[in-house]
Amino acid sequence: MKTHENRTLNDMMWLKIILILAAFFIQFVTIAIIFNPSSDEYIKMRIANFLIKIIIIITTFVFTKYIDKRKLSFLGIKFEKNRSIKLFGIGCLIVLCQLTIIDTITYFLKFVEKGYFNFSFKILFMGIGIFAIHTIFTGISEEMLFRGYILGNLLTRYSEFKGVIISSILFTIIHVSSQQTIIDYLDIFLMGIILAELFLISGSLYLPIGVHFISDFIQEEIFRVIAVNENPYAVIKFNITNDVLINGSTIGSKIEILFVISEIIILMFIYNYNKKFNISNMSKP
Repeated sequence: MKTHENRTLNDMMWLKIILILAAFFIQFVTIAIIFNPSSDEYIKMRIANFLIKIIIIITTFVFTKYIDKRKLSFLGIKFEKNRSIKLFGIGCLIVLCQLTIIDTITYFLKFVEKGYFNFSFKILFMGIGIFAIHTIFTGISEEMLFRGYILGNLLTRYSEFKGVIISSILFTIIHVSSQQTIIDYLDIFLMGIILAELFLISGSLYLPIGVHFISDFIQEEIFRVIAVNENPYAVIKFNITNDVLINGSTIGSKIEILFVISEIIILMFIYNYNKKFNISNMSKP
């Protein structure tokens, strides 16, 4: 009986994924209409975005527990004090190393100019305090949805390779914006693969959550390259020099290309790690 139920759930896999993504889009549009924030209403935009993240978390819980009828540990969020904190810290450290190298290169190659401090107690409170909470919830919600729920369901039918690629494509689609370039999408896609692989290696969401959180937090709230969407509460800001690598804004910036290169290097490290320790990636709960 249980086998039949599991087979039925697997047969409905794509329907469930479509439904949860549809629920996400409906919630996103509804909150956007209610708040109707313009680009210059930064705090209002963040509040609307924060509510969306909370709803994603609740929706993922509901789908897992009541539609899939699985334990919440399926999502990889079981908290094991020492291990979970350690994995979260390792995730943060990975990104800090990546950003340190990229920032050093951009400085010496003069990809950015006119860096300046944008510091006040209000900036400290908003940028480093309140928005830190926003970015941690962004990491939690998106990792629960894409790595915990969607990738977890994909692995019930597809191989690990296909599951990782499909979930990363969906992760990229959900971040589509008219202001992004081809390189931006490649950056997001590769990051989706990295987050998925880290989840599979550790069997826990805390590692990719650490990566996701510190990446968003440092780039959005601490260092901010001034572009289309400027964060008025970023602590340190930079202007871009010759942002477009090739004539035409659909190609991407030099800085984004550095991110893509660094992500390819990280994936090579992950591949070698898996090969060395003979990990068939997955201790999926």
